[in-house]
Parts: sequence; structure tokens; C-alpha cells
Amino acid sequence: MTHSDLHQDLLEVLRNYWRIRNVIEFVRISELGQADVLIEYRGVDPVDGVPPFIANESFKLAIKAMHAHATQRMSSDYLLLLISKYEHFLSSKLKSIGQPGEGTLGQLQKATEKKFNVPNNSIKLASEVRERRNCLIHRNGQADQKYINAAADAALLSNGHIHTVALNSPISPGPEYLSFAADVLFQYSKAMP
Repeated sequence: MTHSDLHQDLLEVLRNYWRIRNVIEFVRISELGQADVLIEYRGVDPVDGVPPFIANESFKLAIKAMHAHATQRMSSDYLLLLISKYEHFLSSKLKSIGQPGEGTLGQLQKATEKKFNVPNNSIKLASEVRERRNCLIHRNGQADQKYINAAADAALLSNGHIHTVALNSPISPGPEYLSFAADVLFQYSKAMP
């Protein structure tokens, strides 16, 4: 995977995020969002232990649920998608120089920093993104001490995108943070030829 591939992947994630958010909002406020038609879902097969969980619902209810997801959860989901692209890039770069490309995101970052000349500011900013991700996954979006430390190290470098927070404060990313995080990951990757 090349630097250009990562850049294109990150941009595609961001484009799709904004497409989905804006189309949902357009449909929600238009006459389409008020349509009282029934949507029948096909291809939703049950699997072991999971019964069929959605067969049909009104279009109006579907738009309402999608809007709630877009405003409450989608930024977190897309941040994880951005990070998965970045993690794949790190793994690929390490393997390309004969290094193991496995481990946690933190382990991949440390291995990368040993082999490539990653600027200290990029390390601090990428560490904040990683620790935010860890809190989203392992602490239901609440800050732990590692995140607090990473945010404090990166806040002055972030042009207002990162704020210091208290222990257990919510740190779910907003839409504006996604573009910032994509840029942080892209800038970090520039240290690797």
C-alpha cells in the first residue's frame, strides 16, 4: 500500500461520511422523508442466536432512525474506519521493510517510529487519535488517564480540535474531528517513503 493509496482511502471514507449525512438530512427535511410507505427488507437472514431483526418498517421511521444514527453514532463509526485504513497502511509499510506487520495499533505505531523518522508532533497527534479510539472501543467513549495525557500533549498542536478533558468525560468525535483525524493520520504517514 502506498502513501497515495492511503490518502485516497482516507478521502473516500470522508466523502462517503458527508454524502450519507447530507443525503439523510435532505431526505429527512424533504417531502420524501414524510412518505408513509412500507420498506420491506430483503436479504436479512437470521444467523445462529440472532433471529430476523428487521423485516419491514415505514420509510418515515427508517429515515428517523438513520438520522439519529448519523447525528449520534456515525462519526465514531467512521473514525474507526479511518483508523482501520491507517492501521493497514502501517502494517503494509512495516512488512515492506521486512518487519512484522502485526500487533495492536500502538505496537504498530511504535515499530513504525523506530524504523522511520516520524516527526514528534505527528507522534503526539496520532497518539491522541489512537487513545480516543481505544476509549471508544474499550470505555464506551469515556476518557481514561491515557487519553487525558495524550490530549494534553496534542491540544496545542491541534488548532482547537482537541481539548483537555476530565476522567470519564465523553470524547465521542464530532463531524469536524473526522477531517482533522484523517489529516493527522495522513501527515504521520508522510514520514514513510
